[in-house]
Amino acid sequence: MSRMKVQLRIDAAIPLSQCVTDITFARKVMVSLDCCACKRCDRSAVLGRYHWDSYCTPDRHKFHGTILDLKSAKDNTSNIVTGSYLIEYEFEEFVDAKYPDRVPSPGSTWARVEYTMRCKCGANIWRETQNNQVRPLDVTCECGTVLVTETEENPRIEIVG
Repeated sequence: MSRMKVQLRIDAAIPLSQCVTDITFARKVMVSLDCCACKRCDRSAVLGRYHWDSYCTPDRHKFHGTILDLKSAKDNTSNIVTGSYLIEYEFEEFVDAKYPDRVPSPGSTWARVEYTMRCKCGANIWRETQNNQVRPLDVTCECGTVLVTETEENPRIEIVG
């Protein structure tokens, strides 16, 4: 079985209140992927900008994948800032080492994106969003101001190559 490169786009659209003065998306992303190194399906893989930053959990062995691109864009009409990650990883078919009935696939069922916001009070707030979180979800600053209200599934994941 030969390995192939798969590319996914992960878009985290964060609806900010007017009290957020800045947002920065982390240079890593956690994604549910099938790992051809440990021969397990639905692993939590952490991908970074460089191959040595990427690993499969829980034992942190090397995962063959990276973030190719990370962009941030703001829609001024809705005050939504979207962090877009383009990731690439190696995929091949295998028999799951623990659950042989599971069939590996070159996609993802969930992703987790981390970000840091600055409130108008000056506080920096770290947060993450993940597809399978319960919503609606409010993110509140220590000063009591609501900074984000998520009502829809986030982030979105799409195979692009």
